[in-house]
Amino acid sequence: MTPPYPTFAADKNDCLSKPCANGWCVDLPSGYKCICAPDVHGVNCNTSESKCAHLHCATGTCKIRGGMPYCHCDDEHYGKHCEFERDPCVSLPCRGLSTCINDFKKKQFECICPPKFEGVYCSEKKVFCHSNTCLNNGTCLESDSPLGYKCSCKTGAFGQRCENDINATSGSKRLLLHNCLIVLTIWVVPMTISISGWKKVVLRKISQIRCVAYNTRRTFSSYRILTL
Repeated sequence: MTPPYPTFAADKNDCLSKPCANGWCVDLPSGYKCICAPDVHGVNCNTSESKCAHLHCATGTCKIRGGMPYCHCDDEHYGKHCEFERDPCVSLPCRGLSTCINDFKKKQFECICPPKFEGVYCSEKKVFCHSNTCLNNGTCLESDSPLGYKCSCKTGAFGQRCENDINATSGSKRLLLHNCLIVLTIWVVPMTISISGWKKVVLRKISQIRCVAYNTRRTFSSYRILTL
């Protein structure tokens, strides 16, 4: 009679069922063991931990780059945690010789333009000669003056914009007195005067009184210059 021999059940591979959700399975004589991927834990590697859980971004958003978390800042902030407010004037948004002013309260900047430029970034050349820049049919010409233009006036007009007209600022009055016709005529004309080496154009009012005698037709005149 053949003596009985012990029998062993075949060892089942517990990894065939793929129990490890996010890792590698190692079959053991008495079960299995899961080797989890980074940031994943649990018996079956089914519990994940966010890489951004311990990173605080003040004003930005946590993102993953190269397997590592970082704070992605908006355009107005910078720093490891986006904790610093960015000065928009650092990027020199204002063109030419303009000046950039940062308004932290409004979270915006303003460009102070030189006389000949305009626009948000002072990048647009200002047009000085419009249809009504020079008056009394004057001609507008662009120049290097601080105003950016000068007016070429017609005869009888003067002033920075040809706004003064000699014909419009003169007049006469007549008065009959005995045998004398009194004629009072007033003109307003520009005159150039020099003060400490500087030339200045001022307006002078010139009045003329004439007495025209009826009998002899002789004229007696008197002039007086007044400053306006």
